[in-house]
Amino acid sequence: PLPRFTELYFFLNKAIATKAKMDNMEQLRLFGEHFEIICGTTEEFLIAFTIKYAPDGRFVLYSSFANHSHCKGVRRLAICGPYLVSGGTDEMIHVFNLKKRNKMGVIGEHEGTITDLQQYKHKYVFSTSEDGKICIFKEGKWECEKRLLGHKGAINSLAIHPSGRMALSVGMDRTLHTWDLVKGRKAYVSTLKDVASRVKWSPSGNQYIVIVNSRVDVYLVQSAMIIYSIDFFVRINDIVFLKEHVIMVGLENGKVAVHHTQSGRTLQQWEAHSNRVKAMDVMPLVSDHSDEHDMLYLVTGSSDGWLKVWALQKSNLKTPAVCVTSKRTKCRITCLVVYKDDDYKEAVKARTQQHVSVKAEQLMNRSKRSGTPAAKAAKLKKRRVMLKQEVEDDDELKEEEQEDDVEDEFKEEEELKEEEEQDDEEEQDEEDYDEEINKTTEKNSKRVTYEEPEESDDQEKGEENEQVERLEVIQGSEALKLLGYTELKKLKLPAKARSVKSAARVEETPQSSRGKIKRSGRKNRGVPARRYLD
Repeated sequence: PLPRFTELYFFLNKAIATKAKMDNMEQLRLFGEHFEIICGTTEEFLIAFTIKYAPDGRFVLYSSFANHSHCKGVRRLAICGPYLVSGGTDEMIHVFNLKKRNKMGVIGEHEGTITDLQQYKHKYVFSTSEDGKICIFKEGKWECEKRLLGHKGAINSLAIHPSGRMALSVGMDRTLHTWDLVKGRKAYVSTLKDVASRVKWSPSGNQYIVIVNSRVDVYLVQSAMIIYSIDFFVRINDIVFLKEHVIMVGLENGKVAVHHTQSGRTLQQWEAHSNRVKAMDVMPLVSDHSDEHDMLYLVTGSSDGWLKVWALQKSNLKTPAVCVTSKRTKCRITCLVVYKDDDYKEAVKARTQQHVSVKAEQLMNRSKRSGTPAAKAAKLKKRRVMLKQEVEDDDELKEEEQEDDVEDEFKEEEELKEEEEQDDEEEQDEEDYDEEINKTTEKNSKRVTYEEPEESDDQEKGEENEQVERLEVIQGSEALKLLGYTELKKLKLPAKARSVKSAARVEETPQSSRGKIKRSGRKNRGVPARRYLD
């Protein structure tokens, strides 16, 4: 039994030592549990790597997942909460859920290569394309909330201000557009001398930089003027802000340079890759170690297929950078993004708060439905007050309706009286007119005469004498003249008689003055006009 006891003793000591090492490892975790480096490649793949800590305190990159959803090369990546958004030359935007490790869907809003993807506070995603459109998507729904139009060609880059109130974009049309995101429209357009490939805000938002081929121009927001410019004489592929006045530049020749814009000095420059540096990003530490740790970690990806992590000293950036770990992907890297533990925690926190608020509202509604006796009494009292108010409102409405009815009856009586008065006036006018017509016809009437023809000698004896009746038919203006037209002009005729009179007047008037005669629009009441002609 003694050898077994010694074996158990050594086994327990080994387990305790292993546990102590694991505790130290947990304390040395710098990037969090949900830390990943995700790369986009020309070979249409999305490749992700995570960090696993070695017993000696160093860390190694291990592949976590790979995806082949795109039909062509991947150009841009963005992280919005627990979601990964990727865009490529296939004109499609793919959305992935990093927590569940599945694909959410595809967005086909653009009609050209996706040139840039940016996110704001893990709520909104901005996308640009060669079709000249800027589309804004909301996280979760993934529907296009707004489209910003203004560029006449392809858009190369987009930058969102830290406040979220404005954005900058540069394109192939050699213009720099300033967008007002509060009103959702274009605010200002400035012309550039050359085509800009990249635009970026400083961490404070007081400055922004524009990359034109191998030159970096630093602009001040207040004056919109260039306050500093530097030329690296090699094409710039990517740029990252380390501090407010410290930038890190990835060059076409495979080198990385650290430059101080305020002093105008290059702090250090080293050869990071054998081929051009396509993408870079800072690996932020967990908040527990950010103050204690004096090291700054940077990840770079190149067209040679290597992914490298560099360590720089925060207090002295002139200290040469050290390659902590590297990984060969066997693919040409075009873009990369870092999925941080803070992003995951913020997304989870926001969703839990939303879920808690919904649950609290549901519980409040339930308590209102079936609450304490005091709550029930208060509810009954409130209901009585509401019923009383409804009754009062109904009474007021009834009184108003009664008043309106009385007013309507009074108006109807007045209208009837007015119509009766008008009818009486018209009848009186007709009677006066008849009397006047009788007087005038007696004076100026023309009688019909009969003439007996004289008997001739040549007529035969058997024929009887015939009486020839001559009837003179007089019409038109002559008939009116015979009826006393000159005196009738002074009378007030009814509507139909006036129309006849006006018709006669038209016959008498010359051709040039016919259009000036106005006809009466009153109702045709009374005796027809033919009666007066008779």
